Amino acid sequence: MTNTLLVSAFGGVLALGLYLLVALGIQRGQGWGRILDYLSGIPRAVPGLVMGLAFLWLFLFVKPLSPIRGTLLSLILAYTVVWMPYGVRLLTAALLQVGREMEEAGRVAGATPVRAFLTGTLPLLRGGILAAWFLLFIQFVREYSTGVYLLTAGTEVLGAQIVALWGTGAVEIIAALATVQVVIVSAVFVLANRLGVRPQGL
Repeated sequence: MTNTLLVSAFGGVLALGLYLLVALGIQRGQGWGRILDYLSGIPRAVPGLVMGLAFLWLFLFVKPLSPIRGTLLSLILAYTVVWMPYGVRLLTAALLQVGREMEEAGRVAGATPVRAFLTGTLPLLRGGILAAWFLLFIQFVREYSTGVYLLTAGTEVLGAQIVALWGTGAVEIIAALATVQVVIVSAVFVLANRLGVRPQGL
């Protein structure tokens, strides 16, 4: 449970940072923005088990990434890539709803592009970013297949552990873990509603 919450909460934050950069590239890039939009949607066309196996090979055969193999960072990286299409689409839609007038005003006043974005556009994206984080949290908790090949002692998460236990016939343990998943997802969904995140965003 602790690993699942860490991967879902902190992994969701790290994933959002990457997704926001990709969404900005899509919205403000020109010809290459369309290419980036297409590339960001590819991961969901690959089954989760295949994606998990691909990351296993990556960690095994690319030496600089080998130390990541036995850590929760490997799961965060894999989940981030797998759920990129959903996170990028949410943030792209949020960016479309925010005009660039505030950012342009900051540029006119002498702010750098980064500061103009942080002070002008980013505060207006707070609702979309919050909704995207809740979605990613729920999906990271519910992810079953991607982490199966990446599990090591001490890095077990609920979804992948359920798949790993299925072949052993431990139905009672699987039912208990699935119930914990439902409780976590339900609690986060209620919290999202309390914070004003629309249910259709989740």
